[in-house]
Amino acid sequence: MSGLRAVKEKTQTHIALGNTQIVRDWLWAGDVARALHLMGSSAATEDFVVGSGTSSTLMDFTQRVCDKLGLDSDEVVRHQETLHRPQEIMSIQLNPTKIRSTLGWEPSLGLEGIVDRLIARDISP
Repeated sequence: MSGLRAVKEKTQTHIALGNTQIVRDWLWAGDVARALHLMGSSAATEDFVVGSGTSSTLMDFTQRVCDKLGLDSDEVVRHQETLHRPQEIMSIQLNPTKIRSTLGWEPSLGLEGIVDRLIARDISP
């Protein structure tokens, strides 16, 4: 976020990213904290997967941020091979069915809401 903010403020011209095709399940930290609280307060002594159940690429996330900031991702995002991680897990997709059905947990924010919150917090004084 800070790199794209700097591009928006014209203090730098671009950001460099490694593999933007990696797939992740994006979650808001507050939703994770709420899930942990529910697990800790529950009588159920089980393992749960905490995730949204929806995955998107790093490029999709970056594109959404650029769109919100009025930036053209084709102009401001540079792919830098040296930033690729040799042991990178290409796709992480989570299934939160059990925590939803057992504890009633649902994430409060989807990817769009996460981007909105990050931008609001990043540009706040």
